[in-house]
Amino acid sequence: MARRPRIALLAASAAALAAAALWVLTFHTEAGRWLNAVTLDGFNLLLGWRPGQSGALADELARLADPVPFAFCALVMIAIALARGRVRVALAVPAILLGANATTQALKAWLPAVQIDERVAAGSYPSGHATAAMSLALCLVLVVPGRLRLLAALAGSLYAVVVSFAILGVDWHLPSDVLGAFAVAAAWTAVGAAALLGAGRRWPERSGREALSRVGGRASASLSPAVILCALIAASAIGLGVALARGPGLVDFAQQNTSFVTVAGLIGALSLGLAMGLAALLRR
Repeated sequence: MARRPRIALLAASAAALAAAALWVLTFHTEAGRWLNAVTLDGFNLLLGWRPGQSGALADELARLADPVPFAFCALVMIAIALARGRVRVALAVPAILLGANATTQALKAWLPAVQIDERVAAGSYPSGHATAAMSLALCLVLVVPGRLRLLAALAGSLYAVVVSFAILGVDWHLPSDVLGAFAVAAAWTAVGAAALLGAGRRWPERSGREALSRVGGRASASLSPAVILCALIAASAIGLGVALARGPGLVDFAQQNTSFVTVAGLIGALSLGLAMGLAALLRR
């Protein structure tokens, strides 16, 4: 128990260092600039989107993390925390969301506005939309009952990936902007989790609602792995169906665009890994 706040703070430090390293790699190395460019090429080729052309769906998906839906989701999560009697979590959620997104905007203002690809405007690091999406995804894991955290991690990470792929598909951002945004959101969430874990250890919350939550969590402990397994099977089936529908063309595309496939896979894996890692850290 005592180690968990320290682990969370170490995770926050690692995420902050990762955000700094990504900026250096992106704007100060040829390899970073090349990898960003070929990944954008991959999104354009695979999805058939071009700036200003047939990007209406991607634009709508990207706007799922606009200020209005972002604020609405934040208020819903605060309400969930208060309904569960978790006042500390209800206070932590706006602190994490505001801190992460304010940090992203500050970095965009303070860092040199360098343009490394003509498709993306200068000063795009890190992505505000990806920060908003990832911070919402992680806060969802914080506010739900323990028995629902793994499911929340799946849903939240999927939302973050959809928004991130959309903003890349319409060339609003570079892939490194998305990864940097994930790092910023992870750092702030880890700090918030450390504060909650430390406060919970020193001043444990006790309520009838919490006791019922623990009983329900034990009763459904065997359900969570089953839910996760079913979700993964369903996702795999969908992916297999898409692959079969596209046929050899998809395989050829993957073979010819391995860098894009690698970076896109990294974004998806990082989103899921951050959410699952938070769920594991909060597990009693």
